[in-house]
Amino acid sequence: MGRAKKLMVAAVITSIAVAAAGCSSSANSSSASSGNGTSTSGASSAAGPSVSLKLGDVLSSTDSGTAALNYFAGKVSSLTGGKVKITIFPNGQLVSEQDIVSELRSGAVDMGLASDDFWNTITPGIDALSYPYKVTSWSQAQAIATNSAVNAYLSSEYQKMGVHYIADLPYTWKELLSTAQVSQPGQVKGFKVSTAGGDLPYLSALGMTPDVMNNTDLYEGLLTHTVSASNISVSQIISLKLYEVAKYLTEYNLYMIWLPVIMSDNAWNKLSAAQQSDLTSAGQAMVAQQISGAQAAEKSWDATLTSNGVHITSVSDFSPWEATQSSLVNGQVSQSAVATKILSLAAAAS
Repeated sequence: MGRAKKLMVAAVITSIAVAAAGCSSSANSSSASSGNGTSTSGASSAAGPSVSLKLGDVLSSTDSGTAALNYFAGKVSSLTGGKVKITIFPNGQLVSEQDIVSELRSGAVDMGLASDDFWNTITPGIDALSYPYKVTSWSQAQAIATNSAVNAYLSSEYQKMGVHYIADLPYTWKELLSTAQVSQPGQVKGFKVSTAGGDLPYLSALGMTPDVMNNTDLYEGLLTHTVSASNISVSQIISLKLYEVAKYLTEYNLYMIWLPVIMSDNAWNKLSAAQQSDLTSAGQAMVAQQISGAQAAEKSWDATLTSNGVHITSVSDFSPWEATQSSLVNGQVSQSAVATKILSLAAAAS
């Protein structure tokens, strides 16, 4: 995927607010803690070195993903007897999403979270889990994200890029907000649909005419019918108050956004073998925390939209929608051995 999709993903992930209980975080930084905000000690690698790490988080301080990162930091502190402290810097304070790949590879940043699309420019196909209709449910996402074979392969590919892989967080989907009710793919043909630009081929394959539009212009575009739809995350619909001007949401789960948590090799090598194992274990616990928080957030978002008069159509059979993307996706997969391997392992896991 291109730079436009990267910017689109950055806009999505900075807007999602947590709707479930999670570990606390401040607008400036969040330190490693247990769920009650105090460090927990007495774990397997208490004999290892004392290490302080900074994690660059592009999400907002109130995001469900940031809550999962805070949980991860607390879990690491607990498992390492307080020897490994991870401080979370939300809102892109430590590093921007556009710079995080280079900063992690150089060792300038200890740890970071950003869309897998940013790593795709180095290893084409590493973002295969975000291809259309490859992941359509939270149960499928959890099965993939916690599968040992999937994680081992992703770890090996990120290692080739000079960094260490901790976990891949399944985040949210792109949905369709429109000014007319939609339940089948044939109903969107001819729609002029707003997009940040990265999903142009997917939308064209559905028979829509994509219009690259900034978020600042989207409200006016829907109000004046310059566009009749937008491919967008539900969190953005709420943060931009688009429910005031478009009253139909089709939850068609076009593609899922995945956010790998990555560590620089410099930082990884500061840890003892036992501490490294503890971070890996904490990473898997973080995945479960993220999925739980995201599901709670979705319920809150849908309730907000319904209360504002939005009619929600939840697609139960994705096959007609997937059929519109199959040729395009098959072409993407055929061009990348990495994508082929990831999707093969994911299919076996789920």
